[in-house]
Amino acid sequence: LKVVPIQQGSNFLAIYSNGVGLAFTDQQVSVLSQLASHIVWLDLKRTAITDQSVPALLKFQNLEELNVQHTKLSKKSIETLKGKIAKVKYFGVKGV
Repeated sequence: LKVVPIQQGSNFLAIYSNGVGLAFTDQQVSVLSQLASHIVWLDLKRTAITDQSVPALLKFQNLEELNVQHTKLSKKSIETLKGKIAKVKYFGVKGV
């Protein structure tokens, strides 16, 4: 997992799932949601997250980019996230 500040001196973060793959699960999303107000970019592509992550993901109300490509999220969950996280400008869903 790679955590990067959006810009120097900023409290906002970008989180990238580079290299963690299927080891990153719903449980890790729940833990990560404790920092939800600071995370604006969240890349969870090719992780093992499922529909059980949706309640935790809904806490990320400052997200501008969310990538859940090639995860186990259902289309219904994707639509829920799209409808309830208002600031998202990019929503990666290929392969879901």
